[in-house]
Amino acid sequence: MDFFLNTLQNSDVRALLKGAVLPPSLNIWVGLLGLLLSKKFPKIGRLLIFFSLLLLYLLSTTFGELALSPSQNIARPLDIQVLVRNIERGEARGESPQAIVILGGGRYGYSPEYHARGTVSDRTLVRLRYGAKLHRETGLPVLVTGWGEPYEQELGEVQMMANVLTEEFSVPVRWIEGNSRTTAENALYIGKMLLPQGIDHIVLVTEVGHMARAQEAFLRNGFKVMRAPTGYGGGVYASDGGSTSILKRLTPNAETFRRNVFYLHERLGTLWYRLAALWKQFK
Repeated sequence: MDFFLNTLQNSDVRALLKGAVLPPSLNIWVGLLGLLLSKKFPKIGRLLIFFSLLLLYLLSTTFGELALSPSQNIARPLDIQVLVRNIERGEARGESPQAIVILGGGRYGYSPEYHARGTVSDRTLVRLRYGAKLHRETGLPVLVTGWGEPYEQELGEVQMMANVLTEEFSVPVRWIEGNSRTTAENALYIGKMLLPQGIDHIVLVTEVGHMARAQEAFLRNGFKVMRAPTGYGGGVYASDGGSTSILKRLTPNAETFRRNVFYLHERLGTLWYRLAALWKQFK
């Protein structure tokens, strides 16, 4: 088990496993298995093919999104006015948030329109934009975290994040954490950086679909977390979500499929973190 956990620290291995076990690859493997078994075991084969198609359909519709999207508690937007009041009232008692932590969400390896070999991804940019807004509203210092190795690019993800904040949003970055490759490592390395400074209460900025797993990782590492989700992106969070017709709910949609695969990835990631924590307790 320890060997398996260590192996998963390799980003290439993680990417390979994600690509193999998450839809649409999962649907393809199950469907192919059904075809292979259909001659000798026709009932089992047909059942597997039906399951692969049903899963693909559900993940492409609002029904799947209703089942996989984060709970209303996790998805509740941050009330910035309440945050500002908490800071004003709690500073003297040391009870208010002390820093804004923005988690990286990936980068693009090729961005010729920026005259560069890479830039932050759409997912990361959404997080940076909201983190910049929170900084302007609260004045809290900002920490950015992500993978700092440049690979074949001139800059690593976290350096790109810092540049976007300072150059495009005019937001200073106090801390840069560039050693982490996963959400669990984000929390671990930030803990080593901030906790010795007495900073244990943070405003955590990440996408709403990623918030549950991120919050759990930071709580495990000794932080108090105020959730600041962003990147709702429509779907069940759209203003007209409650009035969506049954026909629209039944109609498959590529964007809905993308969101549902992300939600599924996050739920599996949370489960994996819990299993890994249990293993460390009982080994």
